[in-house]
Amino acid sequence: MKGGCVWIYLGDLFNRKVTFNIVGEGGTSTRQWIDYYHEGMVNALKARYYDAIIWVQGESDQGLGISEDETYNNMLALINESRQIQPGIIWYVALDGMSVNLDGNPRKAQLRLINEHIVKQGVDIDELRKNRPSCFDSRLVHFSGSIGLHAHAQSWYDILKNDF
Repeated sequence: MKGGCVWIYLGDLFNRKVTFNIVGEGGTSTRQWIDYYHEGMVNALKARYYDAIIWVQGESDQGLGISEDETYNNMLALINESRQIQPGIIWYVALDGMSVNLDGNPRKAQLRLINEHIVKQGVDIDELRKNRPSCFDSRLVHFSGSIGLHAHAQSWYDILKNDF
């Protein structure tokens, strides 16, 4: 399995109805979100109220060599745009710099947003890559079937269960 939908596994961990509205596009950079894909997020936020936004992205920025500052500024623009529509909406941002050395530019940008209390920290996917490589495909990009997806879902559940 190349990818998969972690949100199905995560939804199963909650003992109540949970709804996810997936507006993401696989393999996209924050630059592409600024230029095009943010419309999906905007339209979803205008259509109904959401408790939070879960952001899992970084490997494309890393692969394209996008700087820490550009990733940070792109994400900050998206966050600010979402909060104009739904003031105070909580963002959970995964640490995903596509690096087992924990030194990727996207990760640095994500940590800045977390450390500046703009967003809450989501799953540390880089740590999962480093400590549990069996949860990923051979390139350490996609979660490896149900084992990887369950580990990813459980990691999100451990973060979200107290807030929701």
